[in-house]
Amino acid sequence: MHYGKTIFLLVFATLFNLTAQGQGAPSFTVSTDARQVLENSYFDVSFTIKNGEEISSFRPPAFKHFKVISGPNRSMVATSVNGVMSREESYTYTLLPRNKGKLTIGPAKVEINGKMYQTKPIQVEVLKAANGQMKAGEEVFVRLIASDTNAVVGQKILIYYKIYTRKDISNFGLISEPEYDGFFANEERNTDYRVMQEIVDGQQYTTKVMKTIALYPQRAGDLTIEPLLAEVAITEGRQRSFFSRGRRVSLSSLPLTIHVEPLPDGAPVSFSGAIGDFQMTTSCNQTNVTTDDAISIRMRITGSGDMKRIEIPKFPVPESFEQYDPTMKDLEQKSRNQTIVVGKEIEYLFVPQQPGTFSIQPEFSFFNPDSMAYVTLTGPKYNFRVAQGKNKPKVFLDGEETNPDAILYPIKNTTRLRAKTTPFIFSKTYPALFGLPLLGLLAGIWVYQKRKDEEDIDEDEKRRRKARKLALERLAKAKEYLSNPKESKTFYDEISKALIGFVCSKLGIPYSTLKRAELLEKLKELNIPENLISDFTDVLKNSEMALYAGLDNAPAMQESFNKAKNVLTNMEVFLERK
Repeated sequence: MHYGKTIFLLVFATLFNLTAQGQGAPSFTVSTDARQVLENSYFDVSFTIKNGEEISSFRPPAFKHFKVISGPNRSMVATSVNGVMSREESYTYTLLPRNKGKLTIGPAKVEINGKMYQTKPIQVEVLKAANGQMKAGEEVFVRLIASDTNAVVGQKILIYYKIYTRKDISNFGLISEPEYDGFFANEERNTDYRVMQEIVDGQQYTTKVMKTIALYPQRAGDLTIEPLLAEVAITEGRQRSFFSRGRRVSLSSLPLTIHVEPLPDGAPVSFSGAIGDFQMTTSCNQTNVTTDDAISIRMRITGSGDMKRIEIPKFPVPESFEQYDPTMKDLEQKSRNQTIVVGKEIEYLFVPQQPGTFSIQPEFSFFNPDSMAYVTLTGPKYNFRVAQGKNKPKVFLDGEETNPDAILYPIKNTTRLRAKTTPFIFSKTYPALFGLPLLGLLAGIWVYQKRKDEEDIDEDEKRRRKARKLALERLAKAKEYLSNPKESKTFYDEISKALIGFVCSKLGIPYSTLKRAELLEKLKELNIPENLISDFTDVLKNSEMALYAGLDNAPAMQESFNKAKNVLTNMEVFLERK
């Protein structure tokens, strides 16, 4: 009986030992699907944990020399062989190299069963691609094609995602689209997506535009559009159609550079930022008025271009007309002949202060990229006959406003003087007046010292101090539009300017030279938490989308406002430490 018990214990111990040996100690490794890649191509890197029961605090590398296309994509595999369990958990990223040469991916870190592990650095060699948009004889490729590669600030540019193939393909999918740094972008819906036949380098290709993006450059200079990354399936065998199943092939375009010039000098007074091709109509509520009446002139601007850049146009107004702040609102978008037509409506309010005959002729100017010239549109000339109203005009003497209806009492010829019961020198007022010069001297010293202290502060420090104040003012202005979803574009414009202006001021980055990729890279170098950078990016992307798509969703606006306020507060805490 003791013998059988001993055999049982030996067998149990052996199985337990084999199981432990089969499972093995935890490990943390890194691997890639390519050690050599062409520039503008992407690859996968995976960080794999084996035999980890309690896994926490996974921290990826900074990926300093790469753009993260996707990830982390988490996967888990558990297997059992002869009763021995093993488990693998992986974090996979798809990366696009930012430059050529031998690039290093730093170590990732993770806590396994209460112990810290890290991978070894791994190196990937990025080779120069062949010149041109494609390799000779390539069976399928993609291109980014621009309607113009030379433009002016604010000009509309169309970017086409176009595929060329000599094979039957299926399942075209975008892996990563460019971020269009330096542009405002929105998708064009009215595009011809027919399949065409084209000859390229003596070979016939089937082509199709898969997507069209409208870009509006926001600053001058050479603006580079990142490569487009896509994936298709090439059909094998007899099955022939433009879209059908087949083997997967990864594609990437070359980057595209747009040269942007600033607007030329000599802009008319009524030019307020419109670039494109526009029309203008005006209307007036009345021309026979009194000095008690308000005159309303409405201007409607429609056309094709970056309407967001337009500010309220100015034109000559009689000096005797009191002018109130004009108001501007967006008109509903319409589609006309495959062109997105957008509009603005502006209302000007005036109150004449003097009777007489006066005239106003509204003007609106824009820059036409086709003719490379400023164009001025003039409305009808409105002639106003102004009569005196019931309210009497105000009278001004030496710059002081007086009341014409004030009662003037008769002048007295005689007067009677009475002595005060208490001499002024013994009154309570005398010592107070005696001390005024001393108080004035102290106040002057305080003001002088304060101004001197402000002068001693350098301009960078002054700018940083103003950054929060300006950002809060913009958020406060954005908050006014929360209850009115129809003003969502104005709301998101204020949100975007608040965050970008704040961060640029804090870091001393001129807004005119701002590149989002460099800004985000700078925030990473300052060890700003990734979740804070992610929230910052999300708010900016939502704002850019809203400026064109019109995200008039009240809950979404409230969420963006709360996130922007949280980003502003937390970003200031981390930037003040730097």
